[in-house]
Amino acid sequence: SSMRNSYMPLIRYRTEDCVQTADGSADYEKIIRFCGREKEMLESPSGYISQADFDDMVSSASPEIFLYQVTCSGLPALSVSYTTFGGNPVDALNEKKLSDMLRAATGCNVTVEHVTAISIGPSGKYAWLCR
Repeated sequence: SSMRNSYMPLIRYRTEDCVQTADGSADYEKIIRFCGREKEMLESPSGYISQADFDDMVSSASPEIFLYQVTCSGLPALSVSYTTFGGNPVDALNEKKLSDMLRAATGCNVTVEHVTAISIGPSGKYAWLCR
């Protein structure tokens, strides 16, 4: 199904995908973005944080970040691993900016670390949130 093709409407079945609507209603015609899966919502001391929320913070911290993975082994601490397009870590200022944004959004202590790779699963996807 496709949001962009009016001849292929959304099929109504439970995918557990979370969406954000323009007015907070359940009206599918007011969907403004897909936020990720329900089971992948991070429940933090500050409330639920979606993958889309993390995407926004990561991309605003540095456009060089390619993939990231959040590890939550027990709140109030999160660890964020990331890769970059060029393979080099982002500068310390952008790492701090990302850490500060995530700390403010989640209420958790956050460590940020550059890694050379994040493993991709057999389905071709990667887990952005590891518990």
